[in-house]
Amino acid sequence: MLHKTRGIVFRTIRYSDSSIIVHVYTELFGLRSYLVNGARGKKAKVKASIFQPLAIVELNVTNREKSTMHRISDLTAAHAWVTIPYDIRKSSLLLFLNEMLYKSVKEEEANPALFEFISHALQILDLSHESTANFHLVFLTQLANLLGFSPHGEFSGDRSFFNLTEGHFQLHQPSHVHFMEPETARTFWDVLHVNFETCHTLQITSRQRRDLLRKIIEYYQLHIASVKEIKSHIVLEEVMG
Repeated sequence: MLHKTRGIVFRTIRYSDSSIIVHVYTELFGLRSYLVNGARGKKAKVKASIFQPLAIVELNVTNREKSTMHRISDLTAAHAWVTIPYDIRKSSLLLFLNEMLYKSVKEEEANPALFEFISHALQILDLSHESTANFHLVFLTQLANLLGFSPHGEFSGDRSFFNLTEGHFQLHQPSHVHFMEPETARTFWDVLHVNFETCHTLQITSRQRRDLLRKIIEYYQLHIASVKEIKSHIVLEEVMG
């Protein structure tokens, strides 16, 4: 049976000389793997070039409940990038978010709120005319809420450490190494209180942004087993300065 659904491309793997396997986070079914025969051929009905990282697409697909591999009968772009391919900062952000999403989101069931969050955020990134230097920090903190390990508590002079294992602000430095120092914790607190439209107003230095990003990645690694080594943030840090 054919189903029509929106999807977000997470990863593409070469399967043969002419075919590919695509991992797509779909609105109706969650994460799904699709075999696309002939996608690399000259006469391909569904061309491999459309499966760019985090491309937002509309698909007609088959869905077999007991199968780990499904098929795409038709596919079109739901949102064509306007600025991302021509902006090195945005394209670097996209590749970093792609790596984080691919390693974090493993749900094989529908989660409309999560799908809408990712789709909406990507379109904001593409169409924004403001600085996107803090965009990924806001994205990851909001994504953590949807994935079930939302930071809690309040930063204050009395609670100036953020415990990464427990996910809360606290008075004393934890006895382990997984925590944010007060300066980074304060920056984190500021990030928690802006959205995508206002994150450009945050006054964060390059060093503060780098330190916070590395701690947020560590936070993910502590709470999601599949988030292991992350590499793309290194390029992102170089581009952002």
